[in-house]
Amino acid sequence: LKRWVRHLRIKKALKLATRIQVLVSAHMTKLQRLLRGVTAQDISVIGNWSTFEAYAEKELGLASQKVILYPGALNKDKNQALLVKAFAKVAKEFPEWQVHIYGKGTDREVQALKRLIARYNLSDRVLLKGYADLARPYAECAFVAFPSKTEGFPLTIIDAAMFSKPTVMIHDWIGCGVVTTEKAFAASLRKLMAEEDYRTKLGAEAKAYCLSHYSREKILSLWEEALAKALNGTPINTHGNS
Repeated sequence: LKRWVRHLRIKKALKLATRIQVLVSAHMTKLQRLLRGVTAQDISVIGNWSTFEAYAEKELGLASQKVILYPGALNKDKNQALLVKAFAKVAKEFPEWQVHIYGKGTDREVQALKRLIARYNLSDRVLLKGYADLARPYAECAFVAFPSKTEGFPLTIIDAAMFSKPTVMIHDWIGCGVVTTEKAFAASLRKLMAEEDYRTKLGAEAKAYCLSHYSREKILSLWEEALAKALNGTPINTHGNS
């Protein structure tokens, strides 16, 4: 009976939300069952935390490759051009290093990025890997680059932290990683590429930070607080970090 009452209370609270985001696809299925008949809900998946968490614990022993990983949609807002141009400035100093770009984009966007890569003679160094399961690339890369100018709270950084990998970015989206500027992006890449101990230290700090702020337990406690407010008639902030 208590479980059924809790079910009804959660459903009542969720009806007050205009948009719901979940971290794992299985949660979306559960919410759709819970909210059967509630047509106003817009539920979207924003990550695969549980999958990466399990993989990270299993595969942390994988040797890091000399790869800069970029995962995300291919478009101008994500600013892959900055990553390509910055890498071009340091590529000759680090001939063994590569950039692996994972993600989807329109044919026009993909072709534009390929032309930029070819312009800098990096076709064999900056590789467009398409869309794939990213768990192993995260486990094996040296670090992650996130040059986006527009997206806040990127799961990219949390995913990297699960594998104890640092992220270089141009905004302090989450509170961990190397925060730089567009002009200094190449210098930041150089430092991360050159100093393995620096990468290891930052990666460990990133994981510790994200586990303390964005662990499953922390996220669920935030949801409990939000649901409690909703049950008391206070609107849920579904567009911020809650």
